[in-house]
Amino acid sequence: MMSDKNVIFDIQKFSMDDGPGIRTIVFLKGCPLKCPWCANPESQSIEPEIGHHYTLCQECGKCAALCPQHAITMIGGDKKLHIDRDKCVVCGTCVKNCIYRALSIYGRVETVDNIYEEVNKDRDYYDVTGGGVTLSGGELLAQPDFAAAILTKCKDEGINTCVETTGYATPENFAKILPYVDIFLYDMKSLDDAVHQKWTGVPLEPILRNLDTAMASPSEVVIRLPLIPGVNDYEENLFATRDKLLELNKIKPVRIEILPYHNYGEGKYVMTHRDYTLKDMKRHTPEQLAAVCKIFEDAGIECVLHKS
Repeated sequence: MMSDKNVIFDIQKFSMDDGPGIRTIVFLKGCPLKCPWCANPESQSIEPEIGHHYTLCQECGKCAALCPQHAITMIGGDKKLHIDRDKCVVCGTCVKNCIYRALSIYGRVETVDNIYEEVNKDRDYYDVTGGGVTLSGGELLAQPDFAAAILTKCKDEGINTCVETTGYATPENFAKILPYVDIFLYDMKSLDDAVHQKWTGVPLEPILRNLDTAMASPSEVVIRLPLIPGVNDYEENLFATRDKLLELNKIKPVRIEILPYHNYGEGKYVMTHRDYTLKDMKRHTPEQLAAVCKIFEDAGIECVLHKS
């Protein structure tokens, strides 16, 4: 997946969870994976799209009346707003004319210079805390040239660079970012290819191949395990992940960060008119999370449990 549009959907300041120190996170749009637990469903399509903030909407119908493409209709007995995304060209007419601010655009075309200017505003915080910039998504490797250009600019200007990635890309596209990454936050969802393909829609092999490439580079590598109940939290996968980390640690020190499942992004599925299929999923208890960490710690692997 590639784009010449250079699309981001957010820039988040003062993050403490995505790399060391205080960081600015640049979220690139587009992701080839289709994980049903994704907390940022608005990041999946590489194209800008309209978000409908249903809690603010008064269903007045003004947006439907003004839409040049006739992509918005009020349907049903309760006149609920519906967006035909095949017709919508994201012109922004509805957003500009909604006095309730119930509509917004997820995604905007940006330049490398504009992004760097925003990132550089907080350089003093990076210098004091050992922070920097983190590229996230979506999947930044969906826009490899754009990602490489941002990383190169920041690296050239002395800003620490970190990427949060699934690692799913061709070797050629992975190589584009590799020289400019100080830290990889590298997802490892499952080491069973059948399970991986079932839940993410993509094969495991390219991810492991690019992980080997990252391990052979000077970059720091941190493995991240999004822990999803009933998907990848079973013992066979956890012990296989432990063994993989023991193997990686023979090359250079690697720690694992456990990211517990949460449903904080569920409302965004409604806003972008997507189905959230994990409504009945129960979150892990503190005792279950502690037991997962113990598997790694007992093997001498540093394990960090993120807050859920």
